[in-house]
Amino acid sequence: MKIVLLGRGGEGVLYLSRLIIKSFDGQNILSSEIHGMAKKGGLVEVHLKIGDYKSPIIGYRKADLVVLLNNSLKKLAYLYSQNIIFLSEKEQEYILKSNPKMLNIYMFAKLAKILNIDYQKAISLINKNDTEFFNKGFNNDIQ
Repeated sequence: MKIVLLGRGGEGVLYLSRLIIKSFDGQNILSSEIHGMAKKGGLVEVHLKIGDYKSPIIGYRKADLVVLLNNSLKKLAYLYSQNIIFLSEKEQEYILKSNPKMLNIYMFAKLAKILNIDYQKAISLINKNDTEFFNKGFNNDIQ
């Protein structure tokens, strides 16, 4: 499985990548972090390869899945894959109004459901205070 995570500095892309890596504990995982501008708002790109690979870098049109934390990066996402997970306008609006720091938790939950990560394992990786947002993402509770 080849996954690319895309977002901006401050959105929790690196934390999301750590949660995914912990979810696949015991499996061979390679990761590479590519930081754009070293400040809040700069491009952050993480490549994850789960399985028997030699290099963590994923070329254009080679990703199985792209997880987008910032919809302004859709053009870049489509360079990697047509299979993209992103937030709907309603999801974005809800998270930005409720707690923007929960964006990565919400996306982790959506990804956990798609990748069949065990719910109990996934929930054990996050802070108990973040459970509400995790459950909303896991259950696709924001329409």
